[in-house]
Amino acid sequence: ILNATSIRINSDSISINNSINVKSWEANTNRISTSSIDGLHNFTIDRSIIVGNAVTFSGLRFKSKYNAENLGAKGIDRNTIFDITVPSINLGLKDVLSFIRDSRLDLQTFEVKQMKMEIYTDLGIARKKERRLVHNFIKELPINLSIGQVYIVNSAIALQIDKPGFARNTLQFSSFDAVLSNFSNDTRKLKKNNTLSISLTSKLFRRVPLSLVANFDMTDPRESYVYRGSLGAMNLTELSPLLTAMKE
Repeated sequence: ILNATSIRINSDSISINNSINVKSWEANTNRISTSSIDGLHNFTIDRSIIVGNAVTFSGLRFKSKYNAENLGAKGIDRNTIFDITVPSINLGLKDVLSFIRDSRLDLQTFEVKQMKMEIYTDLGIARKKERRLVHNFIKELPINLSIGQVYIVNSAIALQIDKPGFARNTLQFSSFDAVLSNFSNDTRKLKKNNTLSISLTSKLFRRVPLSLVANFDMTDPRESYVYRGSLGAMNLTELSPLLTAMKE
């Protein structure tokens, strides 16, 4: 459902020469809602504002249609659901109409602030035997996408893991900040730069400093990657219940 309250294009910004080119335009929408590709989640945006090449989305929500208690009962072969809220996302487009013309989304920046993400996974539910590495996720996106820099700022992530016979375990990551460089599945751009770089810092259990740097070769058929990281001092017995459940 798309409810556009206003779309404005200046007449002097349009040129027609076997195609239509718009140099300056504005759009304002109130609410957008749809279902995710996997059919398991609802996606809503309360408001979006586009002015030239700057786009702001406000009040984003990506929420599962199911809860932890009835996920297995629905006969779903996926064992992970998400609940994500983001107050605002800012995009810097290189060419605002390239997506319409060529189905290519080319962004200079993608900035996410104060995101709250809850991930629930049930290890007792059978799942498809498929690899879901970063390579696969980006390559299987339904559009040609290229983002120079993705910024995730001052966010929080909670990972809940259930398994029959074990207590529910939760990993909490606060003060989560990350930068992803060259986030792209565009083969033309990957010929020039085939490395996706990720750098992140956070606090595990709200107090233990965590950092990670990873590089992914997006054109390597072996889907290779290298990473290094560090974890501050902590009592590892705090992780024992989780590690035991994942191992059994």
